Amino acid sequence: PPLPPPQPRHYHRTKQGRREVRDDESNTSGFEEYAGSDATLTHATQRQHLNIPFTRDYQNPVRCLDALYVQARFAQLLLVKFAKHHALQYAGHFPSAFRSETVRWSEIASLKDADCQVTFPEVKRIQRSVEKCMRKYSGDCSHVTDIARMSILFESIAELLNCFKAMATSPDIEILQIKDKFDPDYLDHLGSGYRVLHLNFCFQTQEAASLGVENHVCEMQLGLVELAKISSKEGHRRYVRSRNLIGI
Repeated sequence: PPLPPPQPRHYHRTKQGRREVRDDESNTSGFEEYAGSDATLTHATQRQHLNIPFTRDYQNPVRCLDALYVQARFAQLLLVKFAKHHALQYAGHFPSAFRSETVRWSEIASLKDADCQVTFPEVKRIQRSVEKCMRKYSGDCSHVTDIARMSILFESIAELLNCFKAMATSPDIEILQIKDKFDPDYLDHLGSGYRVLHLNFCFQTQEAASLGVENHVCEMQLGLVELAKISSKEGHRRYVRSRNLIGI
């Protein structure tokens, strides 16, 4: 098969080796060849084709923005759950829902209303995705890999590094790209000096496969609480103006 490109993109599942399900086959026959005995089919009496999960057709990127947003809505749910798990284990923070500060997730995770006390990001605004698609990628939306996105903040580089190591070795994801903006040699003409560790990855779980999002590329940002404190809305507005002037 063709080698994957250096930059992450959204791809369809491969159709190589797919097979037709006959009307008289049972619910799980056929799919078990690829996904294991616990997988099920919901329309056993209908004639259909099955694509192999956990594979990518590198010649068939997803170029429909509507399709990417359908995937992103489901991927975002997995992303929040993944972030909460690692924030709990490695002293991660999320923005408070009530104050201009962050909250250590381990201190409130056991509360019934824990999710209401912090703010989790929504999927990327469609307007911005369209801008990025047209300005930066010549209309090819398969390169827009931060529609589903999440961030975790830490009080120290050591905590951030421990979380990163856990994610890097997690069997639940496949990391496709890492941007280390903490590296002093990293040049970001548009980042205004804000330092963060960017990860792009796909979920490699049965839950992701059942939702059809195992090839959807997500973005995770690992940053520092102190840097987040000194960032401001006005600073972000300046960043947006600069981005618009450059045209990306």
